[in-house]
Amino acid sequence: RRCEDLLSSLSAPMMEKLKQGFYAKPGGYDLFCKDLKDIEQKYKNQANKEVKAEEVLEEFLKQKSVDSEAILQVDKKLTKKEKEIK
Repeated sequence: RRCEDLLSSLSAPMMEKLKQGFYAKPGGYDLFCKDLKDIEQKYKNQANKEVKAEEVLEEFLKQKSVDSEAILQVDKKLTKKEKEIK
């Protein structure tokens, strides 16, 4: 439970950015991946002694892969449109 709470706390800013559409822009996928990596690193540093730390992280990353794929598709479309405009 502590691991879930820690991840929830660490990922709160990223979740807010998701809600606000922050990543829905050209280059948004890279920003999302960077934020996700930062969360993963902070989590590993803080939860390394917890029994289920790795299991909880894997589940979190699995859930975020859906967001990641959606952001990647939007990023590709917007980047393509941006190039067409130029």
